[in-house]
Amino acid sequence: MGDLSIGSMAIFLGFVDRCPHRIEQLRSADLVEIAGNEGEDCFRAFPIDEAGERLPGRADEIVWKEELLPLPRTGFTRDERERAMINAHGYRLTLAEIIRAPGSKQFNDVRDRAAFTHVTGTCATHMRPQATGLLWITTEPVGEVPPLGGRGPVRLSHYYFDKLALDTHPMVKAVGRKIAEAWDVCTFTGPNDRASFQRVFMRRGDEKQRVQVDGSVLLGWGRGRASYH
Repeated sequence: MGDLSIGSMAIFLGFVDRCPHRIEQLRSADLVEIAGNEGEDCFRAFPIDEAGERLPGRADEIVWKEELLPLPRTGFTRDERERAMINAHGYRLTLAEIIRAPGSKQFNDVRDRAAFTHVTGTCATHMRPQATGLLWITTEPVGEVPPLGGRGPVRLSHYYFDKLALDTHPMVKAVGRKIAEAWDVCTFTGPNDRASFQRVFMRRGDEKQRVQVDGSVLLGWGRGRASYH
């Protein structure tokens, strides 16, 4: 495959981390051109069409090396490009296989991460690229009204909400009960905060609790959570 120097092309595979309040310019499987180097393993890229022309209305985006599939500068045939696109779309194909196997480890892994996104309106951080890519496919912009009181800008599409049976997920049910009791979902705000899909932080006045992925509820937020609000 090719390199990631300025002017080279790549397939965008999806964001490793989702920023809750950013308007994202790239979508999974976009063809992009590298516009600059922003530091070690960090690049600025913009989406282009099949002819290599910049897509109108789409700004540059900062991406990590692991989010890109480099393409050769020369000698890149249409068949090779199509194979690369199939690799980029592989997350979607993989997800289709996973949702046909309820109860499998892969199904439960995706379901747990999707449950966190559903109740918070955000994606968990510090996940592996494949997990992020799979989860990205299940989401859609939510506009002004966040799901279940969460403040993030995304939600699970109705299709994947049904296919992953999130209405019966223990975390979703437990958070729903808490919201009915006037508890609020709290999101992370610090630049170095981790948001694990295994727990959701909630507050009611001065009371703090965290709901675990298995639906259990623990008192307090633990240590080092001052940036949640």
